[in-house]
Amino acid sequence: MHESLRRWPVVPFNDRSTVQETTILGHVIPKDTTVVFLQAGPSFIDKGYQINESKRTETWRKDKGAGINVGKTDDLDEFKPERWLKEMDGSKELVFDAQAWPMATFGMGPRGCFGRRLAMIEFRFLLTLLVWNFEYLPLPEELASWEGTLSVTYSPTKCYIRARKVIPSVFNFN
Repeated sequence: MHESLRRWPVVPFNDRSTVQETTILGHVIPKDTTVVFLQAGPSFIDKGYQINESKRTETWRKDKGAGINVGKTDDLDEFKPERWLKEMDGSKELVFDAQAWPMATFGMGPRGCFGRRLAMIEFRFLLTLLVWNFEYLPLPEELASWEGTLSVTYSPTKCYIRARKVIPSVFNFN
């Protein structure tokens, strides 16, 4: 689920207004300026840009390497659900780590989406029903594509599935 939301965010950008003058990578941003940041851009779904370290804040330089793996991979354009699994305490056991990779689908911090938990529960519920009720079959090559267009939302140019119902539905939605 997290890899789907990271790779194809529902809304590809977010914005915040500055409450005081601040500096971002050496650029002064005046108070009350709306800053737009991409959730479907470099370091999220593509390789991150190389940043001159002298332009970063002292806090960033001190904490570099801790937390989220920003820009540490060349395969962010690929769908890899296993990137969210980490070894637990040096053992071979893999556990899910929600902070493993950059993803701002629901915003971040205290101003993030207050409906995040409900949305994730609904997503799990829907995904479970789809997996329980259908077998997913291969598509012909000409219909199988991840291609899409990015505007306010990501819209697939080809969105096909080939499914076979495997069990009667537990729920009657009619």
